[in-house]
Amino acid sequence: MSTLDTKPIGVILAVVFTLVLATILTQPFEFVAIRLLEGYWGTSWLGAGLAAVGIQRHQMRKGRLIRLGGKLDARALEKCLPHIHQTFINEPLLATAIERKIRAIDDAAIDADTRRRAADYIKAQAWMEVAPARLFHRITAVDDAVQRFPDDDRMMPTRLGLVLRSMEDRLGAGQAGADLRGFVIRNLSSIDSATLAEHDQYRSRLDMYASLCLITSALSAVNLAILRSEVEVSSLVLITAAMLVLSWACYRGAVMTAEGYATVLTGIDKQINDPVAHP
Repeated sequence: MSTLDTKPIGVILAVVFTLVLATILTQPFEFVAIRLLEGYWGTSWLGAGLAAVGIQRHQMRKGRLIRLGGKLDARALEKCLPHIHQTFINEPLLATAIERKIRAIDDAAIDADTRRRAADYIKAQAWMEVAPARLFHRITAVDDAVQRFPDDDRMMPTRLGLVLRSMEDRLGAGQAGADLRGFVIRNLSSIDSATLAEHDQYRSRLDMYASLCLITSALSAVNLAILRSEVEVSSLVLITAAMLVLSWACYRGAVMTAEGYATVLTGIDKQINDPVAHP
């Protein structure tokens, strides 16, 4: 039996030390780590192929959510029909136009202005106030999920990429060809110190999680090469699995941090464009 196998604590400490050292050494490459996790994988056939698969998967997921949202809206509108007829009791033609749109019945006999008003009423979702609570909750959740996706022509292959790309587009930075870091740098003079400090905290966390994700993924492969002749198979599998789980947790942490980062950037954008707060 090998020395490492008889001293599992030593193996764990060695792995932890390697992880810490690798994190320190790779700090200058944090931006590159984020770009990789966003889905910027170069122009090679392999990178382009993987990106295409990821983008198509997210486009299909967005499409499924949109279709689900439409079905939920239709179910909720059916439940709200009595309230709609009561609301427009003095405009029965409008109520009829709304009902026909809900039930996909031909409404060509109704004048164009009334049909337009009916479509506007459904689109505005004022009826959601009286929708059943369980449907309201699901519709809201689906709508929020759809809003997290950028336009189809701006889709990214990874979830982290989707979060950051969507934020870029909301700020207008994406269309200008600038990244989120550049957006903040250009507007430093318009950001108050408290908000800037919060931004820096989220950005540092995002950098850290991105680096740790790549490092733990790489170390899981390195461990297989280095330790396979030093420890039993069961110990090697356990260590490798632990590293992969840690890598997954770091990626999830990066995504959640990016969502919080997006919230801070939204606040910064409001500060910049609020003439009252910034005369």
